[in-house]
Amino acid sequence: MHRLYSIFIFFAFFCNISHSQNSLKIDFEFVNFGDDNNDHRKKYQSILKHKKSYFISTEIPEANSSKKDSNGVIIEYKNIEKFTNEYVFSKNTKLNSPKGMCIVKEALFIADIDRLVIFDIETGNFKYQINFSNHSQSIYDLAKINDSTIIISAIDKGVLFELNINTQEVCELGIQKIPGITALYYENYDSLLYCGSIGDKKTNGQILKIDLKSGKCTVLNKDAGRCYGILKFKNYLIYTTWDEGSDIPNLYTLPIGSSKASSWEMPEGTWAKNWGNKPHMRQPCIFVISKESKHSADIYIPDNKMGVIYQVNIEEVK
Repeated sequence: MHRLYSIFIFFAFFCNISHSQNSLKIDFEFVNFGDDNNDHRKKYQSILKHKKSYFISTEIPEANSSKKDSNGVIIEYKNIEKFTNEYVFSKNTKLNSPKGMCIVKEALFIADIDRLVIFDIETGNFKYQINFSNHSQSIYDLAKINDSTIIISAIDKGVLFELNINTQEVCELGIQKIPGITALYYENYDSLLYCGSIGDKKTNGQILKIDLKSGKCTVLNKDAGRCYGILKFKNYLIYTTWDEGSDIPNLYTLPIGSSKASSWEMPEGTWAKNWGNKPHMRQPCIFVISKESKHSADIYIPDNKMGVIYQVNIEEVK
């Protein structure tokens, strides 16, 4: 595999899909953060933006994502243009397999196997933790609903939990079970929670919409593959999937109101071809919008397998 250095490597590439009178244009870039001999060895799990910083949950390559081996860490990039980084959140508290994150009242909440670990977002100091072992052994993603409520996905139980931050009370959300539920994205203006799942031995992964006011759960795509990250841009849901050893595309857009998703492939001839077969992301996970304008957005997508981060520009065009 060719090593990447702290620069953007740009590959012009785009496809179009129809949606009303608009369509999407997508460009792929590849980004390597920091020291090639250090960050490149990480197993990225998720990325979160806060002000001018980016927080990335990760593990060392030897880590087992289901074991409490203290091999997890949170990386903070304070200056993304200069790719400077600091390991700030594991100084005094060990993490195991940190995954989804959210920020509530200047506190960073981190899903870590069977607990939530909370740090002060400004100082990196440990605040407290909430034990989830009686509820789940595999919590994955977090969605902030308001300043007192977080929704947590539990892969092993196929359910969502609601946490009252003030009382630390945890209760199961009263909806149908969703096998292998993973990724979460909350649309606060209409109380809609968008979810992705990886399914189980009997079912495939799905893309779903949950109305938190009524509790109604709607399947938007019943054959989505194994989804590990989801967000919404304009009138589209964007989600990533991966299956070990597969060369299928793993970036998808799903127009709101449609059940048919469109896949996006990387351009042929990129350095990714050195991995064998068609170039594609290996294990994309929880991702984030880095900046958004009226008709476009830049998205950072971590790759758990390769230890790189992809920048994807999505533009809505007439």
